[in-house]
Amino acid sequence: MDYFLSLLNDYWNLKKNLSTKVSNPKIEEIIKEARGAGAISQKLVGSGGGGFILFYCKQKNQKKLIKKLNKLNYIRVNYGN
Repeated sequence: MDYFLSLLNDYWNLKKNLSTKVSNPKIEEIIKEARGAGAISQKLVGSGGGGFILFYCKQKNQKKLIKKLNKLNYIRVNYGN
């Protein structure tokens, strides 16, 4: 899982270098706040001004992440056990 999350981060950085339209200051601020609250990786999903950011964080940091991004809507997704 750690390798996959590392690849997601690499992908995000490469994608941002392709075009200035891939991200914007608001998206970057949300990601910065989430990373500071324990998110390990993120994936921007959607296009054309709509979509969402999928964050991965350890279970122990989920409440902190949700509290930090309390101005945003969220859907919790569980996988595995």
